[in-house]
Amino acid sequence: MKEVGIGQNCSSVSAADLVRHFGNWQDRARDRPIVVTRHGKNTHALLSYDKYLALVGPGDFHDTEDAIDRSIVAMFDEIPTAIFILSDDLAVLQVNRAARDLIRLGNGQVGLRPLAALFPETGNELIYRYLRRTVATGEHLSADTRLASSERWIHFQTMRVPAGVAIKMRDMTEDITARHMADVKEGMIAAMEADGSIGYARISVREMVERADPVLIDMLGISEDVFRRVKFSTVIPASHRASFTEALEQVFGGHGPVSIESRLFSRDGAQLPVRMSIVELRGDYASEGAIVVITRVVPSSAGQC
Repeated sequence: MKEVGIGQNCSSVSAADLVRHFGNWQDRARDRPIVVTRHGKNTHALLSYDKYLALVGPGDFHDTEDAIDRSIVAMFDEIPTAIFILSDDLAVLQVNRAARDLIRLGNGQVGLRPLAALFPETGNELIYRYLRRTVATGEHLSADTRLASSERWIHFQTMRVPAGVAIKMRDMTEDITARHMADVKEGMIAAMEADGSIGYARISVREMVERADPVLIDMLGISEDVFRRVKFSTVIPASHRASFTEALEQVFGGHGPVSIESRLFSRDGAQLPVRMSIVELRGDYASEGAIVVITRVVPSSAGQC
């Protein structure tokens, strides 16, 4: 290997100044090596490619190392989690494709910019507070927050890396929305049960009862175990089964929710007038059944003005 005098006639620059004025130091490194310092200690050397080749010499070592580096970069870019690699003063050094997609910027619009230019301070104080704490203490931290620049929620993690600090971000807006919708659903079910006149059943595509709520069970006067061993139409009088079957076919045929007037048998044989609203449960690949919401209809009193 040929000797190259990196320590002779070379300049030095702090890592922070290198990031801020990289173009200038890159030009200067063409003539002589630049020693990069961090906290007053020499950590790296920036030199021209020709001098680098003179250092590594001929052979396959350089080609192998270069191929490994390219492979690492390629894999880094394909990781689905957004990753930002930052300097100690929170300047962006490198990001992957998921990070560029998150902030909606092209490949050449991100590098060597302050993170604050991509994520405004206002509304994102938690991110910056955690990053600065990681820089100061080396702690790995994580939290959920809402991005000030959009309506999206993210889960982020900060960690120390050789270049400074890294932050990983995962968009969890859909998870938060799904959790919110689950809360709404539970609230609606609780309200229906409190009302006492609205019940529901989940049925399969073959019309078997998979679940019935307490209101419907009380309305019919039978146990859920018994109800789950039969088809839903078993509790519908014969004179109303055709209209129920037709409504179910419309729902499973993709025509949207259907509402019909019908009747249900109670345990003592009485026919209860009800209104049924039927909605399909659609899975990723096929129908998974339907929800039947039953509202008890109270007939008006005869002779009432």
